[in-house]
Amino acid sequence: MGEETGAEHVIIHAPEIIVIADDHPFVGDYLKRFCFDRWPDSNINLYNNYINVVEFAKKSPIDLLIMDYAMPGLDALEAVEEVLECRPEVKIIVFSGAVTAMGAAEVLAAGVSAYVSKAAGVEGLEKVVDLVMLGETYAPASVATELLKSIRHVETDENATEAGKVLLSDRERRILSGLAAGDSNKVIADDMGLSESSVKQLVRAIFRKLSVKNRAQAVAEALRLGLVDAVS
Repeated sequence: MGEETGAEHVIIHAPEIIVIADDHPFVGDYLKRFCFDRWPDSNINLYNNYINVVEFAKKSPIDLLIMDYAMPGLDALEAVEEVLECRPEVKIIVFSGAVTAMGAAEVLAAGVSAYVSKAAGVEGLEKVVDLVMLGETYAPASVATELLKSIRHVETDENATEAGKVLLSDRERRILSGLAAGDSNKVIADDMGLSESSVKQLVRAIFRKLSVKNRAQAVAEALRLGLVDAVS
């Protein structure tokens, strides 16, 4: 089972096994309904602590894990590392309102596919889950900004010189802004009047020019170079 998006019928395959980890009963039930509405044939499992999540991962494959950041049992980073150790293929979305930008950056660096603030609500989660199921990564620009504040070792004028060496077309800059906003290729294509395949080619060109491998890295590098503005 899958969803088709865009004029080019991009297939988003439904995750067969989903694990939801949230110790707030209302949020956990909400996420379970959210997943069931999108993928009614998926096997959906709900836990309120990290220990049970890790135990499940050791016994069974997981296609998608949607987890809170602060829960009983283990540290979030430790839980992520343990799950990925036995299930490196799993796509993980941290959906939480109790994490600092630096905490979010830390779990992203550990291998999480995306971080979504609960303040973004269902619209934010809907936008990101499709990206993740297509194999993309996502982090809000604000998270990348905070990470860069702690690791920046170059002066502003040096950044400006470096940015001047990155030759991006106007279309590439517009696409980069869309990436920073968390827009999918389809949304960017619709906004710019381009085909989705053209946007994909331009995104790959941006990755090459910035010497990055994914969206989160592209946004972080663009912020470091001042090519896009930070958004929440």
